[in-house]
Amino acid sequence: MKKIFHWGGWSRNVGDLAIQAGMMNTLQKQSTEPLEFIPLNSDLIEGVPPPSFHTGLIDTINHHGDMLLVGGGGQIMNRNKDESLSGWQFNISLDDLEKLNVPLVIYSIGYNKFPYFDEHEDSHMWEHIAKVKEKSELFSVRNVGTIEALEEHGVKDVTYCPDPAMFCPKWDIKINELKENSPIIGINLAGDRLGKRLGATSPEKFIQSIAHEIYKFRSYEPDSAFIIIPHVSTLDFQISEALKNSIGGKSYCLHQLVPGLYPENITTAKFIMSVYSQCDLVVGMRGHSNIMPFGVGTPFISLGEHQKNKFFSDSLKINQPIKNNCNELGSIMWATLNNLPAHKEEMNKNIVLCKQTLEIFNKKMLRLINVGQT
Repeated sequence: MKKIFHWGGWSRNVGDLAIQAGMMNTLQKQSTEPLEFIPLNSDLIEGVPPPSFHTGLIDTINHHGDMLLVGGGGQIMNRNKDESLSGWQFNISLDDLEKLNVPLVIYSIGYNKFPYFDEHEDSHMWEHIAKVKEKSELFSVRNVGTIEALEEHGVKDVTYCPDPAMFCPKWDIKINELKENSPIIGINLAGDRLGKRLGATSPEKFIQSIAHEIYKFRSYEPDSAFIIIPHVSTLDFQISEALKNSIGGKSYCLHQLVPGLYPENITTAKFIMSVYSQCDLVVGMRGHSNIMPFGVGTPFISLGEHQKNKFFSDSLKINQPIKNNCNELGSIMWATLNNLPAHKEEMNKNIVLCKQTLEIFNKKMLRLINVGQT
């Protein structure tokens, strides 16, 4: 059995947990022998220094591990104010980086700069990423936008690998409220760092704009039902409930219908894949509320101005994300629903291409640890 130490945000976000599940699922399916994944959690806890590598951990990886795997997720996010050793989420000093004796693989990471981020990005972050690129056996990112950002800062010859969250396993869950209504619209709103997401638009104004567009949509589809799907329980519950109260009618919050799904863990991600598959359309603000529906063949509309949503839409050559003012959201929802067969056909083609690309990267990775592939 090969042991893979796996660094990423494995504690509090459905999207990141879907990444973890998707990576383990696809790699194990392609491997001819069992793989053991040892998770190393990089998530921040407010008020304490960020998780980092230390001598004992480096020694353990070198003596007992076959690989250090980093990613996926939006790991390239400015971290110059939280005592980070690297300036980004792979929090390892350059001295410790050089002590690694096992293959290092950077897997489908993304540039995660918020649209109204007003702080200077430390050049140390980009210099550190360049050193990691030199050290790694394989280095991949999840979209062309990240490739362009890296190239702009001198990091060249970067490989594209689709976000593995789209291949998170789906565990069936039946929700009566979804079976009894049609069409079913999934909505995901992010409740954190709203100043950096919305700029001068207040959260209240943002919710009012969404509600206004939903009223317009209901004039076309009066029997429609809305399921609001939080990804981070500590951050998304409040804004989800505020939207539910604003739109009224047949609207539900997932955490109220199935409270046992939260606080989120890796099983939550697998069940939410099922919820997304039961929707006819998803309107998603968080990046993985676009990626996860895509993985189960459900058309989605990106909401908000975070560039990672634009990067994903660009990679699929589909509609650009709806801006924070939500103009025309209702009309676009209705138009999408009325063209579902064409949307699903195009999505299925893209899913096949993503799967092929990811499997090619997985094969290269498994060869590094002398594992046969199916």
